[in-house]
Parts: sequence; C-alpha cells; structure tokens
Amino acid sequence: RRQRLRCRKRQRARASLLTNTMKRVIRILMWVHFIYLLTLPTLAVISAYMLFPGEDYWRQLLIIGFPAVLMYSLFLASGYAIPESLPIALFQVLIVPAQIGLGVMIFGGGSIWLFFAESAAVEIGSFVFGVLTVALAERHKEASGSGFVFILILALTCFFGGALPHIFVVFYAYGSLSPWLILFVTAFATGFREHASAYRQVSAKHAETGKLQNLEMRYDGGYLFKLLRIDTDVPLICPLWKTNDKTQLNSRVHLFGWTAMFLPFAASMAMAALVLP
Repeated sequence: RRQRLRCRKRQRARASLLTNTMKRVIRILMWVHFIYLLTLPTLAVISAYMLFPGEDYWRQLLIIGFPAVLMYSLFLASGYAIPESLPIALFQVLIVPAQIGLGVMIFGGGSIWLFFAESAAVEIGSFVFGVLTVALAERHKEASGSGFVFILILALTCFFGGALPHIFVVFYAYGSLSPWLILFVTAFATGFREHASAYRQVSAKHAETGKLQNLEMRYDGGYLFKLLRIDTDVPLICPLWKTNDKTQLNSRVHLFGWTAMFLPFAASMAMAALVLP
C-alpha cells in the first residue's frame, strides 16, 4: 500500500510539473508571438526598403499605411489571445507563417525580407479587411444613406487604402503573377475568415447584452480542427491581463501597442539617414 501511495504521489508530482511546464511554455510562446506581431509593421517598412532599395515603397507603407497600422496595433494590444493548450497554441502561432514560409522558400530562395513583407500584408490586411467588411455590412443596416456613404468613404480611403500598399509590395516582390502567390492568398483568406468570424461573434454578443466586448484576435483552427475533431473550446490567456481571472491589468501591453504604432517612423528615420548622401 505504501508503495502504491508513493507511486501515486510521484505520478501526481510529475503531472503537476508537466502542467506547470506546459503553462510556462505557452506563456513564453504568447509573448514571443505577441511582440512579433506588434513589430510586423516596422519589419514591413524595412522589408520594402531592402526589397526595393531604389524605390519609395517603404515611404508609401509608412505614410499611406499608417491608419491601417494604427487600427491593427490598437486592436492587437487589447485583443490578442492564445489558447491555454500547447498543440492549439502552436497551430495558432505557426499556421500563417508556415503557409507564407513555404511559398517564399520555393519562389524567393528563402528571402527573409519577402517573408516579413508577406507576413505583414497577411496579418494587417486580413485583419483590416475582415473586421471592416463585417462592420460596414452591419453599419449599412443601421445608418442612413448619406451617413453610411461618409463612413464607407472614410473606411475605403484610410483603412482599406492603408492596407493595400502592403499587398502591392508582395506582388511587386514576386515580379508578376506567380503560382506560388496562391499560398499567400490562402494565408490571407485564412486570416480574413477568422477575423471576420471573431468580429461577427463580438458584434452579436454586444447586440445581445448591450455591453462593450473585446475582440479576440485568434485562430480557431477552422475546418482542419473540425476534421481532426480537436476541441478548441479551451481557456484563453492574453498579455493584457496578469492573471487568468482578468482582475489585474498589465499596463505594459498598452505601452507596447503605442510603441508599435510609431516604431516604423523611427525605422524610417534611420533608413532615410542611410539613403541621404
């Protein structure tokens, strides 16, 4: 009996150690992925300069793309979440980079700058297009004709227009229409579907409760997880909160978000100093 009790205690201790280790790994993964996503707008500007050193594409990303980056960074800082399950978390972190990386390695010889340019186009573009497509469709039902036209023009000019330079840089980097662009389009469609679905759920919850809802920027695995019968209904953790009960706010996250918005300008100043004679 004593031996059995000792074995059970050891098994419980090992299980507890494994659980705690998994949670630490997921939290490290969360912070690495979160900071990477926040720095993507800056990496996109640097990539445009490295891919087209004699052109002004990086300046167009900086100026025209700022409204889209502003929207992306603010929502990301307050809405990033990751499942507290290592397999699902790894899928969420790696699904888009894996699709982009495959296309870049096959076509571009593994260019890290093309990878960053595509990643920024997918993450920023799919978020802006996914959220605003649903938001405009719902606003169209509520707003008057002239009021909706003003909102539509504002959205098309500032946000949709701000996301387009990121997409154009990718097409220019490939030089022409390429069959490998289908991987970029697939990754973009994946992000678009997930962000649109998340915003639609948030909007429905807001209409039901009348309370403001937080938009969680995460992937649920889509049809692949349904096909594999993987349950994605697991607790979420996010950088915005220090604890899982969401009682202690992490003030650093907002600082990261504001820094991410203006970091591309600092990078552009450094590049301008290199470009000028």
